Parts: sequence; structure tokens; C-alpha cells
Amino acid sequence: MEGEEAAMAAMDEHSEHNTMKGIRQLLSAVHTLHHNSSSESSLKEIMEHLESVDVNFHSYDLVGSIRKRIDEAIGPLVELRLEESVVEGDGHDTVPLILDEVLASTEYSDVCQAIVSSVESAVESMLEDHSTLVISPDRQSSVSSTSSATQYFNLDDSISSEFSSAVNQTGLMFMPLEQIKGIVEHLGSHQQTDVRLRAMRSLHQFPPGDLLANENWPELKQSLQNTLKDSNTSLSDLCLKLLGRMFSSHTAKATKEAYSCLAEHLKWYFDDLQQARVSTSIDMGEGSDVRLLKKFRLLNEFQKDVTTFWVRYNESIIRQMACDTFALLSMCRGDGGNPRLLTPFHFLALLDPKAQWFHKWMHGYYGRTEVLHQLKSSHLILETCLRQVFSFPSYQVLQNNSTEAGEFEMVFEVVELDTLVFAHCISMLERLLLYKSGRQLFPFQLDGRNVHIDDLLIKLVDILLCCPTGSHDLTCAMRELDPSYLAIHLFKEVAQGKEMCQEILCKDLILLPLIKPLKELLEGQTCHISEVVLVAIADLIAELATSSKGLHYLLWGEAGQKWQINKSAAAHVISKFVAMSLEGSLTTKPSANLTLAYLFVCRQLYKTGEGLMTLLQYNLHNLVAVAWRMAKDSIDSFYSQCNESLVDNLLNFAATPKGLLLLQQSGALESCTLYMFHRYKLKLQVSKCEKFGYGCMLTQVAATSPGMLALLNTGFVSEFVSDLWSILEEEDDYRLVYPCSGPLDPSNRATHKAMINLLNILSSYPSLYEALSQPQKRQPKEHSTSNPTTVFELIDRLVLVDCLPKMTSLLNFQEAHLFGLRLFGIIMTCLDSYLLLESQYSICDALLALQKDCALEHGSYILDACSLERNRIIVSSNTIGGPSERIIPSNSVLQDADDSCYPWPLFSSFPIPSQYRPRRPSYNKDLSASQLFSALNSPVSNNEQWLDKVKETFCSVLLSEHWLPTDSKCFYNHVYVLMQLRSQR
Repeated sequence: MEGEEAAMAAMDEHSEHNTMKGIRQLLSAVHTLHHNSSSESSLKEIMEHLESVDVNFHSYDLVGSIRKRIDEAIGPLVELRLEESVVEGDGHDTVPLILDEVLASTEYSDVCQAIVSSVESAVESMLEDHSTLVISPDRQSSVSSTSSATQYFNLDDSISSEFSSAVNQTGLMFMPLEQIKGIVEHLGSHQQTDVRLRAMRSLHQFPPGDLLANENWPELKQSLQNTLKDSNTSLSDLCLKLLGRMFSSHTAKATKEAYSCLAEHLKWYFDDLQQARVSTSIDMGEGSDVRLLKKFRLLNEFQKDVTTFWVRYNESIIRQMACDTFALLSMCRGDGGNPRLLTPFHFLALLDPKAQWFHKWMHGYYGRTEVLHQLKSSHLILETCLRQVFSFPSYQVLQNNSTEAGEFEMVFEVVELDTLVFAHCISMLERLLLYKSGRQLFPFQLDGRNVHIDDLLIKLVDILLCCPTGSHDLTCAMRELDPSYLAIHLFKEVAQGKEMCQEILCKDLILLPLIKPLKELLEGQTCHISEVVLVAIADLIAELATSSKGLHYLLWGEAGQKWQINKSAAAHVISKFVAMSLEGSLTTKPSANLTLAYLFVCRQLYKTGEGLMTLLQYNLHNLVAVAWRMAKDSIDSFYSQCNESLVDNLLNFAATPKGLLLLQQSGALESCTLYMFHRYKLKLQVSKCEKFGYGCMLTQVAATSPGMLALLNTGFVSEFVSDLWSILEEEDDYRLVYPCSGPLDPSNRATHKAMINLLNILSSYPSLYEALSQPQKRQPKEHSTSNPTTVFELIDRLVLVDCLPKMTSLLNFQEAHLFGLRLFGIIMTCLDSYLLLESQYSICDALLALQKDCALEHGSYILDACSLERNRIIVSSNTIGGPSERIIPSNSVLQDADDSCYPWPLFSSFPIPSQYRPRRPSYNKDLSASQLFSALNSPVSNNEQWLDKVKETFCSVLLSEHWLPTDSKCFYNHVYVLMQLRSQR
């Protein structure tokens, strides 16, 4: 018996543990719902109707266990009553009667009472466990007496690290809101530390909505600000966690109040009266610096997160947040202040050097409007950013602060932090320049002079060229904070916009200094600019060449006219440098990396028609081809590094017809085509400046006979044919395992892509001629079941299906034949291509034979997709003219037709039925029309007299009622043309 009792006790304990676990899961899942409740009664109402508001209600463990216990208790009773009703033959009212009987049964009432008891026991256990953690022993008795009014559930007992986010704190406490007033009194600075700690812990158990809705919130907010000022780390951390919980609620009022509370505290810290608190460095081992940095970290986290949901807020809240932010950042050093003291900019720049928060605030119009409004009223922010840029030489470049033992120095001096502030400010200026409303802030008054955008960019050019950086030993993160990198990144961002590029960058005073080092190398002088900076400048110019305005500037200069040679333009300087570098005629031999960087700039130019004609005099195609051939076998490091890059640049000559001719003359066409084939199979983009693949260039290459021969020799065409066949016949592994669920639609994405690939190389007559001129494996009359690899074999298997073995060899004859017909229908739109196919393979005769197989009795035909498509091809290929001279039938039936779903007749022999030739307009030969034509054909002695006579006759004809032709519109056009011709004589 004792063993059975012990087993029952263990089962009860396990059941209670599972119940507590289910309660925690339920409360954790509905944690977000209590934020919307303003009081305990509203929260109680939400919980009572949880099933209707929570779609996951029935997936909770607690709900599942309750359902299981009810099923086990009353399930047998329900089954018994159902069996009895079947035997007794009761009617349709059986179910309501059984339900009423079950609800009134003792089994149901017992199980409900047991469930309530177990849940109450679990809740009491949870309250007892956590009351000992929250409430001091001297108040344990008083809290126990009022436990019915206070309910607390802690949902997360994990201890976060010192620098972990304070946004994800979970806990609930439901108590009378009047207790908040007592907690505010216990938070007073005159209270003992342990009392204040207990008050802060108790405050953590309230939902943020209850704290904000309480009438004592203003006093509580002031107490929180005083707590943030406290030197006790535990108090300050608890207050930060509470603000983090308020941030995580994402409600408008909580966001506004928490952000305002934290921003006002930080402004107090940097107030003029508190300058003694501000240090001259940030020491990560100093407690005060760590606490201050944690406050800025929470502020910055929220700055970057708030943009995801502030569209739900009122504009006044965003305006207040922007005002608090810029008021804090405006607390910079004055002229009489200590230049060694830190400012809020230093702490924010240490946490967010690239100003990601400002990027997100400026991204959307909703936030950008308020930010720019505040910047217009708060001039000190923009003044600080500009001053950081214009006083840059006073800063030192950020270096690697790791010691010999590999440990990172955790002390940041103000001079080092100034470099981070520079990065932060230049990132903010970058965002301002990208938007028209931001550029309207210039010119800006700084130190008694107007600073224009040109002045700012000229200074950035000086920083880019004069900064002693470019070391390769910097880490990736430090390299992104390098002043040269920041300046070049700003220029690249500006260069991507057409309007910004023309308005800001396409000016000689900005870009000519960037190519000045190349001019020095061309003149034999020594260049003191690092190679890293020169390569970055090449990337910038290449980005500039992607826009039409930037291309025009590079080719002809700022004031140059189109097609007028300007030797001082950037394109000529760069092309000459690349040409002399490839020839090896420069006094100072540049590295391969530098040469390839500027060769890529030339590539961006000669891939356009006007750029190619401008650079034609430098013979770059032959120079690059010679360098590529030397690179294949040379052991010289200058050439061995360039093999792939050189052939890639050679290939881009094929972007224009003239360039393709030059590529063919260089003798590297087939090698470039093979290189393109490998990259095409890997689905790589053309270059870092283009976001598309090689489809356009492939069409350009295939448009000429030499290009098509290169495609055939490299296996391009056979690869496309094989891919298309594998899709049609489902020969790839994926389709063997997962076959198509329905018919293969020619507009299917995979099928459409394969068709487009093939049409890209067969879109011109020369390409089709070369493709059909290949030696064929078999004659047209022979048949083979092997997979096609040539264009003729594909047409033979899909279009010329003139025997039963060809039909049975296809997996689905209707789908494959329809696809082949549509492919042929597009190819035959070129008259030369159609005549070539018809003269060699008599395709129309084969299609007529297939139409004859579809013939029924009494001259009718089977209407299906293939017969309609064949009819359309036969008519369109054997008639000429426009819409008024021939009628092209549809390739689908008419769904809404009243008399016939397909009004055009099908046929299996020539001539083509007359229904496909519209009637020509016939004119009534009456006296009026004869007079008009006589006037038109009368000899002209005087143009004015002849025109007046025709007008008079024409008006008299129009007034008559019986003269109108069958097609009056055609008649009007005919008369108008005759009048125009005769009037020009």
C-alpha cells in the first residue's frame, strides 16, 4: 500500500509539474496581449475570451491536457449513450439530449472540479515559489494575507550578461494600481539601497501599459531618471531593463515616454553643470564608463529598431523623438569648452560608427520629413558634421590596438574617438546628399562663410588623395572606417543616381583631381598616391560610367558637346594610361591590379557605341588580346594575374556590333565565347556593375556568322538544345521523381526560359544559316530515337512529325509538337529564315499532311491546339500584306462566340481559302466620283488653281448621298494621298 501511495504521490507531483509548465507556456504566449489592456478588468476579459482572439489557443499544452482529461472521463459515457440511441432508434434530437445529459452528469462535474483544483494548486505553488524571491521576509506575512489581490508570474528566470539587450524581459504581475504610489515613494533617493532595489524589482512585474496608465506616472518617470543617475550598478541596470521592456511593448505612449526619459537623463549627464562627470577617454574597465555606454547602447538599439513600427505612430511622437535625439547630439563642445572632453557624438559613434540609425531614419519619407525639419531648426548638428570633415587633418587614423599577446586594448582616447565621429558624421552627410530635400540644406553658414556641396566634395577629394592610408594589414571592419573608404563610398552612392550624378559629381573641379595621378604617371612623374586609393578611384569612375550623364561627362567633359573630341576628358586620359601600361611604355610600371582596375573603366566605356568610337584610336582590342596571349604562357607575374580578367574584358567588346567585329579581328572570338559559356552555365552576372547575365551579349554574338560559328564550336547551341529536350521529355532527375501534375504549358517558366535561350541565338538569318549548315548525323527522311543535339534535329523531332515512329518516340506528342510549332512560328517571322527552312525541308507540305490526318467527314476537322497552331502558321507563311490584305487566324478557340467557336476554316491543301483574304473596297462609278478623279488627274498649270478646283469638286462630292464607296475610310486616304502628291509637284 505504501508503494502504491508513493507512486500516486509521484504521479500527482508529475501532473502538477506539467500543469505549471503549461501555465507558463500559456502566459508566455499571451504576453503581448496584456500590453493592450489598461486595467486588470480588461485583462481578465481578454483572458476569458482567449479562444476567440488567439488562433493558437488549441495548440497550448495546458489546453491539450485539459481536453485529454475530459475525453478520458466522459468519453465512455458519450459512447454508451450513442450506442443506446442507435438501438432505440431515436431521431435527430439525439445529440442535444446526450449533450445535456453529459453536462449534468456527476462524471463531468467531478472532472471539472479536479481540473480546477489542479490548476489552483499549481498557481499557488508558483506564487509561493516566486514570493520568496521578490518580497523580503519581514513582509512575507502581509503579502500572504493579500495574495488574493496580488498575482505574479515570472516567465523568464535566465540571467542575462552585462551587455545583453534589455529589451526582452518577460514577467507579469497583477496587483492594485494604488501600490505603484507606494513603490514611487520607496524609489526616493532618501531611501536605503535595499528598499529601492526591492521597489525596482516590484516595478518590473507590472505591465508597461499599467505603469503608463497610472496617474502617478509623472512622479514615477522622475524617480526613474533619478535612479539612472544613481551610482549603484544594480539600480541603474534594473532601471535600464525596465525602459527596455517599455521599448519592447512597441506602443506609442511607451515608446515616447521611455525614449524621452533616457534622452533627458543623457542630456543631464552632459550638461554644462556636470562637466566634471565627463571623462577624456572611454575605459571599458571603468564602471562609470561601462554604465554610460550601456545607456547609449540601449538608446542606439531603439533608434535602429523603431523604424520598423513607427508608421503606426502619430507624427507628433516621431517629431518628439527626433527633437530629443538632436537635442542630445547638439550638446557638443563650445568654443570655451575643454576640447579633450567627450560628447554624446563620441559614445554614439563608438557603438554605431556608420550611423545606421540615421540611415534607417532617412530611408522612408515618413521619418525623413521630421528629421529634416529638425535639422533645419537645429543647425548645430549639421555644423558639427561639416566641422568634422573640414578639420579632418587634426585626427589620427584608427590603428589596430591589439597587443603582442593578442589582447585588444579597451581604452579609447578622445583623438581616436574623433576618427569614429568623423566616420559617423560623413555617413550622415552621405544620407543627406542622396535626397533632394537633404541637399536643400546647402549652402550652410560655417565660420562666417557659405559652404556649398561643391566645397564639401572638394574637401572629400582632398581627404581621399592626401590621407596616408591604404594599408593592407587593416582588418575588414577597420578598413570600412578608413577615411579614404568612407569618402569613396559616399561618391559611389551619389554616382548611382542619375539626378545626383549630374547635379553633384559631373564637374571638372571634382573629378579632374581624381585622374591627376594618372596624368602624372603618363608624364613620367612619381605618383605618391597609394595603389589602394587609385584602385578605389577606378571603381568610382566605373560606377559613374553606368549612368548616361556620367558616361557623357567621361567621354566629352563637363562643357563638351557630343562627338567633339576633348583630349582632356577623363576617358582619353584613362584609355591612354591603359594602352601605355599594356604596351609597357610607362616610366613607372604600374601593378597588374591597377592596370586591370582602369581597364575595367575602359570596358564600361567601349561596351557602348559612342564609347567604342571614342576609344577606337587607342587600339585597345588588339592590346588586350596580345596581353591575354602572353598571360596564358608567361611566368611574369604582371601577366599571370591577368588571364581571366583580360579575356573577360575582351568579351565585352561583343556588346556592340562594331566591337564584335573588332573582337573577331583580334582572333580571340572563340576563346571569349568559351569563357562566356562557362560563366553562363554558372549563372554569373556580367560584372559588378551589371545585375543581369549574358543573354543580351549572347544575342549580339549570335547575330553574325562568325559569332554563331563560335557558339557552335564551343557547344553553346548543343547545350541549349539538350536543356530544352530534357525539359520537354522530363529526362532530368527531378522530373523523374516529381513529374508534372498537368500538361506542359509553353508559358511555363522553365519551358519559357529554354525557348528564349534558343530564340536568342536563332533570331537572325545568319545564325540560323550557320546552325543548319552543320554536317547532320542523318538525312531528313531518316528517323532516330536518340536525343537531338542540333537545331535541325530538334526541328525534325518537334515540327516535322510526319511518321508514326516519330510520334511514339515523344513522351507527349501533343505538348512537344505544340512547343515545336510555336518555336517555328517565331523563327519564321524572319522571311529569310522561313525561306531557308521551306526550301530545304518543305515544312509547309509536312504541316498540310498533318492537317489532312485531322480531317473528318463532310470537310470538317478536329480542333485541337496543334491543328489550330498549324493552321495559323500555314496562313501567315503563305500570305503577305497587312491587316487589310490578309487575316491571320487565332491559335485558340473563341470562348464567347455565339455561332462557332472557331470561325476560320481549316484546310489541308492549297490554295488558301478566300476567307483569309478580306474584300477589297469597290467604288460606285457615278458621275460625281468620275468628276473627282478627273479633277485629280487634270494637268497642273498653277498649283493654287489646281488645288482650289480639287477642293471644290471634293466638297460637292461629299454633299452627294449616293457616291460613298464600300470602304469610305480607304477612299478618304486614297484621295488625301493623291492631293498631297499633286500639291508637291
